[in-house]
Amino acid sequence: MKSKIFIISLCATFLFVFAACKNSPKADADEQKTEAVVEEVVEEAEKPIEIPTFKDEKVQKFVNDYAAFVDEYIEAYTANDAQKIKKVTEKAKKLATQQKNYVEPTLIKTSAVQYQKFVEFMGKMADKVNKAPQAK
Repeated sequence: MKSKIFIISLCATFLFVFAACKNSPKADADEQKTEAVVEEVVEEAEKPIEIPTFKDEKVQKFVNDYAAFVDEYIEAYTANDAQKIKKVTEKAKKLATQQKNYVEPTLIKTSAVQYQKFVEFMGKMADKVNKAPQAK
């Protein structure tokens, strides 16, 4: 969300500059392009992340739990709620242990395709956290 806010702020600045140059037809075209880019960035950031399916039940449970954890994490830090932050921090430690001790070794042993799907999912989850709004 940091990136989203930055891009929106940047676009708003460009819109202000273009509004100052309103007398030119090129300014109108540039303003429309800028608005389209802003809308595209916002839509991309708001798309839900699809949870992949895995053959191993424990891996699938981990992925489902991790997706729920990311939402809890974002909520806790956005609200700047100390109790929720403590709770998600403890949950993060447990999930990290599960990932290290079971999920990754299982996927590495079973299927490169399954492992790659897992890595891509985890990358999308990291992006979601990085794009989340910050505490007020």
